[in-house]
Amino acid sequence: MAQETLSDGVIYDEVTLVTYGMFLWDYSITLWFEINFIEGKLKLRWPLIPYFLARYSTLGFVIACLLFQSSKVPLNCDALYLGGVLLGKVAVVAASVNVLVRTVIIWSYRWYIVLSLGLLVSGEVILICVGMCSYMLALSPTPILIRGGGFGKRYSSAAWSNDLQSCIVIPGSQADSLGIFAPYALGVECVIVTLTIIGLRKFDPKSGFANLLIRQGLGFFFLVLLFQIFVTVGVYNDGSGVLLGITSVLCAVIIPMVSCHMVRSILSSSYRFVQTPID
Repeated sequence: MAQETLSDGVIYDEVTLVTYGMFLWDYSITLWFEINFIEGKLKLRWPLIPYFLARYSTLGFVIACLLFQSSKVPLNCDALYLGGVLLGKVAVVAASVNVLVRTVIIWSYRWYIVLSLGLLVSGEVILICVGMCSYMLALSPTPILIRGGGFGKRYSSAAWSNDLQSCIVIPGSQADSLGIFAPYALGVECVIVTLTIIGLRKFDPKSGFANLLIRQGLGFFFLVLLFQIFVTVGVYNDGSGVLLGITSVLCAVIIPMVSCHMVRSILSSSYRFVQTPID
């Protein structure tokens, strides 16, 4: 059993370190976007707000994870773990906003589409807030009435191990906010993909806009959807903590990274023929 646990830990470290390296490489080769923004070559548009939020929340998540996994100096592991979880969820929500940018443009900013998608993303924000609050309440040493309603379950946390000289995760109940957040985020992505496919029907298949959306957009959408499915499966597969850990990291890194590529493409000169402005 100990050998199996050690093997699982090695697999987790290898997969996640490759993922972190891939993000940092992608971040370094796309810094030109920030440079253009700082130099004034790229004016501030509303899609840049969730873009930068997703990009730098993911960067913070990666840094927190690297410190958590590699530090040999005693740290406040629980605070680092909580910060990483929060940054990862913020990155996923911001990525959802990045993904729906294409959808609202395809639907020409129709109010009912914007309102519906806005409410769905607001639900993700609410789940993050509830999850963080319930996590803090569960750690509180004082009795709080709300803890009797399911918030008092033992959540996953982290601590410093003197034996291993590293931070370790202390498993808790899988019925925490992640058990709701992951399938909800999956549902949001399904709605966005469906609306995108329906909206594309009004475009001429031979037009450059439709070809660009089909070639880039739908591929990105289905990649995001695939990772959300992996995370949801990991949450409800109680016997595979490694699967949940790996898929959670992949979700918090790959999805925002891909969504940021979508924003950069939609703000490029290739989209000058879009009739509805995105300012």
